[in-house]
This record gives sequence, C-alpha cells and structure tokens, in this order.
Amino acid sequence: MANAQGEETAAYMRTYYLGHSTRERASVRGAGRQSKKCRKCGIVKSRNEFTVRKSGPRGGHLAAYCKECSVTVAKATYARNNSDLSFYRRVAWPSKLKRAYGITVEDYNRILAEQGGACALCRSTTPENGNRKYKRRVRSVFDVDHDHKTGKVRGLLCTRCNRLVGLANDDPNTARRLVEYFNIGG
Repeated sequence: MANAQGEETAAYMRTYYLGHSTRERASVRGAGRQSKKCRKCGIVKSRNEFTVRKSGPRGGHLAAYCKECSVTVAKATYARNNSDLSFYRRVAWPSKLKRAYGITVEDYNRILAEQGGACALCRSTTPENGNRKYKRRVRSVFDVDHDHKTGKVRGLLCTRCNRLVGLANDDPNTARRLVEYFNIGG
C-alpha cells in the first residue's frame, strides 16, 4: 500500500511539473507592465519611454528613470566628474601627494612653474605623452619623480619619461650608457 501511494505521488508530481513548466509567463516579475512612473520627473509614461536593464539582479526590469531623465542625469554626472572640482582632484590627489611624496598641491604647482609647465626631461607640455594603454582617460597632471632611496622629489615628468627613468632603475650609470648608445652611429 505504501508503494502504491509513492507511485501515485510521483505521477502527480510529473503532471504538476509538466503542466507548470510549459505555461507562458514573463521571465521577470514586473517586466510585463505597460506603463511606469518615472522616479525623476514623476510622470507616468509608456513602457517604450524607459530602457530595460540588461544585466544584474534586476535584469529585464524597466529602469527607474525615463530615457529623457536618464540623459539629463548622465550629462550632469559627466559634467560633475570631469570638472576640475572632481572628488579625485579635490581630495584624493592632494592626499596622495602629501602621503607619497611629502609635498602639497602648492609645491607641485611651484615645481611645474619652475619647469616652465613642461616635463623636466623631454619638455613636453602634455602629461600623458603617448600613453596608449589609457586612451580614454585624459590625464591632466604630470608624474612626480622622486628618489626611491631618499624620497626626495626630483621633478615632474610625463608618463613616457617617468617610465624611462623607472626602467633605468634610477641608476645614473645606466642613463650614461643609454646616452652613449644613442650616440653610436651618428
């Protein structure tokens, strides 16, 4: 009798799951709505006026802001983050200068003015000077070159020159041999 009851339960479960697995329904709860109220402007708009999230835990859901408000918010965020008053330039960068090199922003600006607003080695006025890896990022500051043994700041360099000095391991003899090598044949 117990075995017959187990078979009956198994048959019921098969039909239950088969019946429910073929049912048509939206893949994400709330994804089937036809209109939504924008959280920014507060206007109820049709589904077509919202973007649909493509990934994450809310993938398939409509975005919180309508397309118009999303563009407005994105432009404001871009303007705020790309201004000279960005968080990095106001807080993080001055803190890094003080912690890593022992100089202030005023010291940095003074050194840059003494160098004529250019790299101490190649005299380029562009801080990145051919940095291919970070094409999208626009650097607006020169690298601080310092002696790794004493910690003393030597000057401000563009990215290429800073790498050159680093690859020479801060060794003056290697730099002299590099100059001699460049003079060979010409």
